[in-house]
Amino acid sequence: IDNLTLTVSEGSISLSWDAPYDAVSFKIYRDAVFLVETSDQTYDDTIDGGIQYCYTISAVNSVAIEGPQSGEQCGVPLLPVPGSFSATVNYDYVVLNWSEVENATGYTVYRDDSAIWNGTSLTYSDGDVNYNTTYLYTINAYDFWWTNGSTSDAISLTTPEELTAPILSLTVTGTEATLSWSFVSSAESYKVYQDNEFLAQITDLTYTLDIGTGTNICFTVTAINSYGSESSPSNEECGTGELTAPSLSLTMSGTEAALSWGSILSAE
Repeated sequence: IDNLTLTVSEGSISLSWDAPYDAVSFKIYRDAVFLVETSDQTYDDTIDGGIQYCYTISAVNSVAIEGPQSGEQCGVPLLPVPGSFSATVNYDYVVLNWSEVENATGYTVYRDDSAIWNGTSLTYSDGDVNYNTTYLYTINAYDFWWTNGSTSDAISLTTPEELTAPILSLTVTGTEATLSWSFVSSAESYKVYQDNEFLAQITDLTYTLDIGTGTNICFTVTAINSYGSESSPSNEECGTGELTAPSLSLTMSGTEAALSWGSILSAE
């Protein structure tokens, strides 16, 4: 047998060869073990990827005499793609997960066709991403020769908008403080802090509370998105509550005067 050639693909090795004069069939040996006899001059061997296999072929004539075996040819079938491959966005990073490929030495992850990681783990977190940007991720397994297997279909995903800090304003009327802040498009709620201590989490853009008198109190607000991430604090706004004069009324009955006045929040 001359010109034995070998072509590898995913999970298979294809053999082809020239036929000597008077050959009516051919015996194929894989790793020195008889595999099959065929009358064709080609053979596709379906086998696991990532393992090296070596082949020889001999010709058989019309009276069943087998000739010498050919020179040995070896190859490694390509590895398949992982059975599952998924991606999840977690605000400012992307988590990729995939299933194990039998006989794989490791895996290579690509972002927009550029390799960004290789290793033996079955998960990878990509923190080198920008906000509000679409990325395409693919993966392949590689064998002990560092030969890449088939590449998966691309996963397309878009990272969320950046979570910015609100702009806070404060108005104090008497002892009542009214906080208001700017709308943040990617926020689902807001956290209010008083003197750096958590006070409340609300979905509105305003918050009112009594701050008493005589003490300077400072506030900040942060935005919270659907991933539970929290923005940096807003600008700090401070104020001090002051008591206002009550509204007084007088009622006379003979020589008796009755005084009454309105209630003032925070008055003792």
